Amino acid sequence: MCSQTMVIWDLDGTITDSRQCIISSYRYAARMCGLPEPSEELLSTMMCGGLQEHMRMIFGKVGEEADILSGHFSRYYAEHYLQEARMFPLFPEVFDILEKRGVVQAVATMNREEVAVGVLSEMGIADRFVHIAGADEKGEITKTQMIRDCVSGGDFSRILMVGDCPSDRRAAENAGVEFVAAAYGYGYSREECGRDSIMCMVTTDDLLGILEADP
Repeated sequence: MCSQTMVIWDLDGTITDSRQCIISSYRYAARMCGLPEPSEELLSTMMCGGLQEHMRMIFGKVGEEADILSGHFSRYYAEHYLQEARMFPLFPEVFDILEKRGVVQAVATMNREEVAVGVLSEMGIADRFVHIAGADEKGEITKTQMIRDCVSGGDFSRILMVGDCPSDRRAAENAGVEFVAAAYGYGYSREECGRDSIMCMVTTDDLLGILEADP
């Protein structure tokens, strides 16, 4: 491994276990707009993807109404993230190990970029990443674009995207980078990854093994 290797991390479900904060944020948005609070069962299926699409799927709202709901969601998320979300046990140790091996790290998340930067700063890990790419207010920036933004300007011989959702995998493939499933997160299991021949990590050693193997 050398400094020309880059690992791009997803945030929710990959770096952090923020399931409860996501659920609470949707419910807060519903209350603020006078809408019925969605069930936990429904919201548990909304851990992956963008806010605008989820506002349509959960509340049937698009356009300006979806923007308002997304704004309330992002406000609650930013204000309560540190109380309701925790880094998975792998972190921050895995950041240290990769840094010592010269691996460049970045974040690509469907959270609003300013929110993601804020919460990562409050958690004391924002300076681990050369770039933190997130969604815009209108939800027009795709995760594929975010991955390309992270890579832009660098000369990397190998780039991996680590994420927990099928949408992360599609974005990585569209951006032309390798995908590693965070099989401890929301969307993938080690068994599923084995069945579908998807590279995956549950432990730090899993990721190091992938990085040390020929692509």
